[in-house]
Amino acid sequence: MACAGKQEEPESTVEREAMVAAIRKLADQGYGLVLLGTPGPMRTEVVNTILSYGNAAVPDLVISLEGRNLVQVGYAAFCLELLRSEEGLGAARQRLAEFSTGDLSLMEARFARAALDSYVKSPTSKK
Repeated sequence: MACAGKQEEPESTVEREAMVAAIRKLADQGYGLVLLGTPGPMRTEVVNTILSYGNAAVPDLVISLEGRNLVQVGYAAFCLELLRSEEGLGAARQRLAEFSTGDLSLMEARFARAALDSYVKSPTSKK
């Protein structure tokens, strides 16, 4: 979705702070549809705000993949997938590997794993 016409860099410090604040709000997003006990992400107003920044949001989303809040990790992967960004694939694969031996009893862990898995298997990752 990072189309021509999307801005590459926030135009001001205030705009950059607003973008980073929106990325932080990913931690507070609810789940979408739950299938077989695994919740999925959904397009929320916060997600749409982040997507409106286009490629300018990518570096901060990639950093979010390394975070401790698993809801934010999952939504960061979801946003990167929607933006069709390849920049976070390495970090996403590394983070996904952590779930192969980790405890998936928490809904947040299943959510993050599913979102990361979807991102690394998306058409973007096959380029």
